[in-house]
Amino acid sequence: MIKVYQTKYGLEGNCFAACIASLFDVGINEIPFLSDYQDDWDEYLKALNLVLRNKFGVVLVYGELNDWEDYLKENFIDSYYIVSGDSNKGLGHAVIYKNGELFHNPNNLGTEIINEKIIYVFLKLHL
Repeated sequence: MIKVYQTKYGLEGNCFAACIASLFDVGINEIPFLSDYQDDWDEYLKALNLVLRNKFGVVLVYGELNDWEDYLKENFIDSYYIVSGDSNKGLGHAVIYKNGELFHNPNNLGTEIINEKIIYVFLKLHL
């Protein structure tokens, strides 16, 4: 995995796209940005999953982190996943976790995740 860092910050930041780019070893510009969809999560997820399906044979699914904790401990050993939540800068932020710990923070300007809420994992499709 290459560690990709975000190139946009603030309300239109692309930390989430940087996490996905890192996990799939591609440039950040190969991944759609949420801000390009006026922060419409449903439209963004459709576009993102289309790219993920066509390029990598996976789709993104997500849920409340608290609901996944036991499942993660039992099944995600040495696996990467994205976690998002509140940051120390008062905005949402996304990072990569492995084995329940921070593995990669795509922000190199001091933004840190302080309240983990959502987990994002990838399901491999059998096409």
